[in-house]
Amino acid sequence: MKREFYSGDSDEDRLLISRVNDAIDAVGRNYAAKFIGFLDMHKRNVAEGVLKAAQADCKSVFWGGFDAAERVYLGLFEPGEQPETDMFPIGALKFAWKFGEPTHRDFLGALMSLGVKREKLGDIALGAGECTVVLDAAIMGFVSQNLAKVGGSGVTCIPAELSRIKKSQDFSNISDTIASPRLDCIVAALVNMSRAQCERLIESGCVSIDFETATNAAVKVSGGATVSIRGHGRFIVDSIGPATKKGRLRFTARTYL
Repeated sequence: MKREFYSGDSDEDRLLISRVNDAIDAVGRNYAAKFIGFLDMHKRNVAEGVLKAAQADCKSVFWGGFDAAERVYLGLFEPGEQPETDMFPIGALKFAWKFGEPTHRDFLGALMSLGVKREKLGDIALGAGECTVVLDAAIMGFVSQNLAKVGGSGVTCIPAELSRIKKSQDFSNISDTIASPRLDCIVAALVNMSRAQCERLIESGCVSIDFETATNAAVKVSGGATVSIRGHGRFIVDSIGPATKKGRLRFTARTYL
């Protein structure tokens, strides 16, 4: 039976809606678990909406390898099945290095340069001198054999245990003043670009607020929002205001390293 949650805001959303609906039906037909992943927070919200509207009998579990994971797989199981996290096709690799300081972005870029698709990658947990990458179990062998350098640093690789992953997130602080809480003003402060350049970024669909694409430069941003800018990273808006003597708003934020 075909179900619909909504038409979707983008082709990517509509494809995910179709995949979740198809997976629900497949579990009912074949009495076997189905998995879809990795999903970011926006895609997880879309998938949860589909599941709620479908009111399907199958069980659903979101799991990214460890409790604090941001990127997760969706597992769908028949009603009588007891889902276990070790049923998910997820594994992890730990990378270590002796020289340099590769960043989260360096690891993501190195993996993408190998041709690894984003939906095959989970969280990247960066630590002191090491980094654990959660990924689709089917590509672990390929990645371990082919990823030898990250951000100019030579790396070695061993399998990692998901249960031992501890994710710590490092940030760099941003402090500025802005004319208003409009999105174009916020983006300009975050990436040090002109408002005209930021308007073009926003209109082209390169900016999201709380994992939802935002194409209106005039939309207001609130403190606590997560702003993602394609090609520039992800940011957390900590505070907007109070006003300075010149009438501008004090602005603080953090960028993920």
